[in-house]
Amino acid sequence: MISSDYEDSSANGGNPKKEIVFIDTNYDLDWITSYSLDEHAQHLVNDIMVMTSLPYKHFSKEKQLSFLRMLGQGIVAALSENDEDVRRCREQASVYHRLVSLDLYKKLRLKISTILFGLVIILFGVVTWLMKAENLVLTAGFWGFVGAYISICYKNGKNESSYSINKKFVFWDVVGRFVIGTVFGVVAFYFTNSVLFKMDPSIRTRENIVIIALIAGFSEKLIPSLIGKYENKFFKGE
Repeated sequence: MISSDYEDSSANGGNPKKEIVFIDTNYDLDWITSYSLDEHAQHLVNDIMVMTSLPYKHFSKEKQLSFLRMLGQGIVAALSENDEDVRRCREQASVYHRLVSLDLYKKLRLKISTILFGLVIILFGVVTWLMKAENLVLTAGFWGFVGAYISICYKNGKNESSYSINKKFVFWDVVGRFVIGTVFGVVAFYFTNSVLFKMDPSIRTRENIVIIALIAGFSEKLIPSLIGKYENKFFKGE
């Protein structure tokens, strides 16, 4: 119960107003009044109730209650036609919803990426053991993948934008980032073996290839910038 039996006797000695604002057992916000709302109060209530269309049922019960309590206080303010309190409650609920959603998104993205990373580590170990010989292309792709994982972890902590926490969306978002990192690692390997890159053959060692592939997988701009550079040279006939 957020508010109940709030009395506001009219100046003419009329009957007290009866209002109830509550959260039901399904964790939905609701309200009841013994009187009809005027147009302004109804508009303020609608401004608050529209916030309940935001997805919040995936929050923990505690966070659902906190979110709905903020909106419930906004309903109370709306029934008394307090515009400033309605605005404040809307803003607080909106910020709270964004922060909780962002926290859940970060945790889900990190969990999915770590599980996939562990599976690929195992798969890479099995494949290299079966091959009985080192394959530099495979190695470059693997370290590009590692770079992508490091990038996900690094940027996950810095991310301040709230995204969808739909599991399928996050899964494919992570898979896409891993694929890009792996491809970039392989492309970086071929760049180091290309005359275009002008890399001294004497330093074209496995260790340097690993470092370059790792950087390529981590950076989403390195390979596109190199491609852009040589694309301009190609069109200019250089």
